[in-house]
Amino acid sequence: MSRKVLIAAAVTMVAALATACTTPGSAPAAKVDPSQAVQTDISGLPATTLSVWTSESGNRLDILKRLGDRFHEKYPNVTVNWTVRDFGSYPAQIKLALSSNDGPDVAIGNLGWSLDGPLIKAGLFRPLDDYAKAYGWDTRYPEVGLRQLRFTEDGKKYGEGPIWGTPYASDVIGWFYNGDLLNQIGAQAPATMDELEGVLAKSKAAGQQPIVFGNKDGWPVWHLVYDLVGQYCTPDQVAGVVYGDQGATYQDACIAQAVNKVVEWKNAGYIRDDVNAIAQADAGANFRKGQGLFFPAGSWEASDMPAQVGFFLTPPRQQGGPVRAVGSFGYAFHIAARSDNVAAGAAFVDWMSNEDAAREFFASGDIAPLPVDSPKLKDGKVFSDIYGAWSTVLENDNLLPYLEFATPTSAEVNYPVLQRILGGQQSVDDGLKAIEESRAKFIAENAG
Repeated sequence: MSRKVLIAAAVTMVAALATACTTPGSAPAAKVDPSQAVQTDISGLPATTLSVWTSESGNRLDILKRLGDRFHEKYPNVTVNWTVRDFGSYPAQIKLALSSNDGPDVAIGNLGWSLDGPLIKAGLFRPLDDYAKAYGWDTRYPEVGLRQLRFTEDGKKYGEGPIWGTPYASDVIGWFYNGDLLNQIGAQAPATMDELEGVLAKSKAAGQQPIVFGNKDGWPVWHLVYDLVGQYCTPDQVAGVVYGDQGATYQDACIAQAVNKVVEWKNAGYIRDDVNAIAQADAGANFRKGQGLFFPAGSWEASDMPAQVGFFLTPPRQQGGPVRAVGSFGYAFHIAARSDNVAAGAAFVDWMSNEDAAREFFASGDIAPLPVDSPKLKDGKVFSDIYGAWSTVLENDNLLPYLEFATPTSAEVNYPVLQRILGGQQSVDDGLKAIEESRAKFIAENAG
């Protein structure tokens, strides 16, 4: 799995796109023609070629193409034509393609203002509430996840309005741990925050590197912040920042508490002094070689972990308290506003996100947003750990959105701020103030 599933990998590439799509004079958001009847039986459609765009690669692309082949077997009158673009160029290319008269019928986006928001505001995707009701997408997923898929029809407010896509794979942020190193210090996966801090201290005293990650690109430290923010903040405090709810702010004391804890851990030697000079790929490789106890990262990192590695979510501050985690419904499939093949497109995105598709993802070592009964999981403790963690979060409605979903320029603002804070060049309060000022400016301009 690649970090490309994350919002963190997308926001830089779409900053210019977001600006272009939200300037005065942009096309109005796509409207559903009420005279266009919903059609879920596509077996009688004439021969149709469905153009589908994606930036997936590796294992996920293989899964999607297998599912697409099965879709064609069920509906031989519909041929799926895949267009695969490199992730770095995808945001700009998909905007141009969706604006053309011969663009895709179906395309993936990325949640929040990273990519979906600008494209929706430009009128390039079709709202899907009519097909969501027909296929049951509006009840397929928990509301805490559905909110990540909602925008108002004018594209100005995230988290409200119709559903614009159907997700097929997910991710959750937590802690990978080396079981051998944990055994060496006579510890086990912690059940409370106090236990976690106790394990960190024992690991440091034993000469281990307690926490391994690389923050050269600026985004990995946010994973560690996310591991903490869910325990210091309420779900409403986190979601409010992302969705622009009244009164929500990055300067909330709970977010500052999470960031200050990261700084405290670095000052205690739990995090390497040169963390801002280390690439995340190198840090992950070192962890896989046994050179660190904990690796705070997303579930997509599980694919090549050694057998002794497990996974847990940040434990609650009090025994038995709620276990919350930051995660997402990943990419979603959308239907282009200009598509003439809406019925076939809706059937396709339903097929790619139904229970059978979810089982395919779970069996591959990935996780899907749709819970299923007794899925067959890929062999390995880390995969069963992640599945259990993900299921717990969904069952208890404790999935929190990425804070980066809040604006299209998070990479430009948020990442350097946390780098400076981690490097001791900026205070936590000043850094969060700068991030909030950027968010507030975006909200004000976007509402105009």
